[in-house]
Amino acid sequence: AAALMIESATPDHDDGSAPTGDGSDVVAEASAPKKERVPRKHYSDKVERLKDRLGASLGEYMVLTAADAMVEDEAALQATMDATLQIIRDMNSKEKNRASGFIEFLSGKKAKLNNVLERVLSVLERDGYVQTGNEGNVFKDLLSRPYSPASARAMGGNTISMFADLKVILAEGKGRFVANPDSLLLAKAKSMLTAAAKAPAPAASEPEGAEEVEEVEEVEAEEVSATPEVAAAAAAEPEEALM
Repeated sequence: AAALMIESATPDHDDGSAPTGDGSDVVAEASAPKKERVPRKHYSDKVERLKDRLGASLGEYMVLTAADAMVEDEAALQATMDATLQIIRDMNSKEKNRASGFIEFLSGKKAKLNNVLERVLSVLERDGYVQTGNEGNVFKDLLSRPYSPASARAMGGNTISMFADLKVILAEGKGRFVANPDSLLLAKAKSMLTAAAKAPAPAASEPEGAEEVEEVEEVEAEEVSATPEVAAAAAAEPEEALM
């Protein structure tokens, strides 16, 4: 009876689920093709990165205002797009990082918006304006993260300058900026951030190797924009060293 039970419990054939003991399973595992790592791309500047990442859809984010979008002449529209690309090229390196990240987020290439950019937009939505300087609402908000005073001042100044260059905000004078009601980028950012706040964060990840190493904002010493409206945000404090 015991022999009968053993025989009935033993499968009639090998389904490959158990080790064979002859070493063939080890050979098969070793010979299985490995997933190739996607090589990281390196770009000469952020404009080239945007062109590669967004492809044909790049033009949608190079038209900054509703008024610009109303032009009927194809050549004039192309000139507007080219002008926006040149604006980004002329930014300092930290502003370029923010412009690239902002546009990639709007286009869906990034799942999450940079924290400082999101904070500045939240302050703009909450207060109806953003203000540079040590008494400004952006500086005070970033200090509460907390960032150091030097980092908060530089990051806030560069972010405000970038938004001003992309016509997301308009200068009212003395370092104060308000939302541009004509801004297409701001309208889309508001829509996306509102939707994200109502939904659970997706566990999305970007393609392996496609992203460059992100800047570590908390300890990074940023270049301070030379834009006149934002220059007051910079103080003569020593830059923070990278940790």
